[in-house]
Amino acid sequence: MSDSEITTEHQTSEIFFEPVVSLPITTVSNSEENETCLLKERAKLYRFDRAEDPPEWKERGTGTVKILKHNETGQYRILMRRDRTLKVCANHSINSSTELRANCGSDRAFVWQTLADFADEVPKPESLGIRFPDAEGAKLFKKIFDEGRLQSSDDQDNEKEVCDSKDDVTNLRDETCDESKLSNALKSLKVDPVNESGDQQRPAVAATN
Repeated sequence: MSDSEITTEHQTSEIFFEPVVSLPITTVSNSEENETCLLKERAKLYRFDRAEDPPEWKERGTGTVKILKHNETGQYRILMRRDRTLKVCANHSINSSTELRANCGSDRAFVWQTLADFADEVPKPESLGIRFPDAEGAKLFKKIFDEGRLQSSDDQDNEKEVCDSKDDVTNLRDETCDESKLSNALKSLKVDPVNESGDQQRPAVAATN
């Protein structure tokens, strides 16, 4: 190869083209930047579907449930995303009216009601059930959940606005759901404790005050 050919090849390799459109670097927010994760566990979630006749419990998703605490307001929030798709299946605050109850004496399953769940972006009241792969994770969930109830303010005006009237709130709280179907489903459910990375150890979370 001659010197002229080498020079031409070298010049060609250094050609640079400016992009037609310059795209600025953007930061993608996941809405958790101002919150501290107090709990991160695998679980399976159910919701009570009142649209069915008769109403029944339906599976909402299996994935990672988190309890987050806002760094400024101290508000606790439950956030759960489905495996693979990472689609939100539970997203609501924990307040003094959000009571967690053990499901039929199980040490791994709980049920509760919230007046405003934002999983579908539009806030609406939900009755939810959850089961963990082991009693240790369930116990930690209840501990931090109850801390959130104590931490929350007694002012529930924001959540009450999503209901049409005071009667709607009363009916939701006093409603007796048929939990037998959920109980049977939760008892037979197996939740894989292994996360997507293959790590079987429970993830470390921030210590609570």
